[in-house]
Amino acid sequence: MPKKVPGIFNPFAKKKKPKKNPKSSLEEVNEAEGIYVPPSVTLDGDSYGITFIGLDDPKDAASKLVKLIVEINKTHPEELNRRGIYVNKKCEPDELLLKDGDESITVYVGNDTQTEIPAYRRIAHTLLSIPVRELLVENQVSLYERG
Repeated sequence: MPKKVPGIFNPFAKKKKPKKNPKSSLEEVNEAEGIYVPPSVTLDGDSYGITFIGLDDPKDAASKLVKLIVEINKTHPEELNRRGIYVNKKCEPDELLLKDGDESITVYVGNDTQTEIPAYRRIAHTLLSIPVRELLVENQVSLYERG
């Protein structure tokens, strides 16, 4: 491939459009369809996931998740406790702790692993199982299950 020499150009080449203002790498726009895709953070639990729309920092997503679980605990504490999710409880060796200020949630993950993947899986499955759709929509939270 020949080098591009300054001052020499191909008169038959299509003219390139000038670049628009740089966009955030977290925001995308599908220009062909005119669709705006807001930034989002996904807490992936392999077969289940939690996506926070409008956030771009995982720390903000974790903070929002704690606040969401604390809010759900006001109306559905039995369902959360039955599924291994506790609010403001001392953490045991087989549990993981997620803290935001004075509030915290503890999630049972078992003795064999200490990663956050089983915790996110348990939380997402629980949120899909209990009737909290309005609260999820209000907080711009999307849940998914991989098949």
